[in-house]
Amino acid sequence: MRNISSILVPVDFCEPSIRALDAAIELARTLRARVVACHVCHVSALIASILGSRDDLAAAIAAGAQSELDDIARVRADRGVEIVPLVRREESAKTIQAIAEEIGAALVFDPDGHLTGRGIKHRWYTSPRSKLEGGTGSDEPLT
Repeated sequence: MRNISSILVPVDFCEPSIRALDAAIELARTLRARVVACHVCHVSALIASILGSRDDLAAAIAAGAQSELDDIARVRADRGVEIVPLVRREESAKTIQAIAEEIGAALVFDPDGHLTGRGIKHRWYTSPRSKLEGGTGSDEPLT
């Protein structure tokens, strides 16, 4: 088996993504890997036109997300796994793929099962049909 040193978990703060993070932490402990919990903020032009400056909104959302991820990591600090909270202000799917490649993630715990890409060797679905809820899950290679 390939040495897995980093596991990426996109976190949108919903219950499935937190369960995915917890499952990744358990696997990371076994593999002696670190977990990168990432949240990607994107403020659409429509939202910005309604609520105000796009940059100001994105900065406020990113700061709030960073604070939440820091709290999530702090609460799980006693699990014996390095948890790196990471927030990016860009579009989600491409950014998650870029982060995976940047950190050398061999696994991505994906709550929605939407990620694909050359740089990620395996993904693990954590949708309601996943192993976390009695389903099959997947560690299939991506193409």
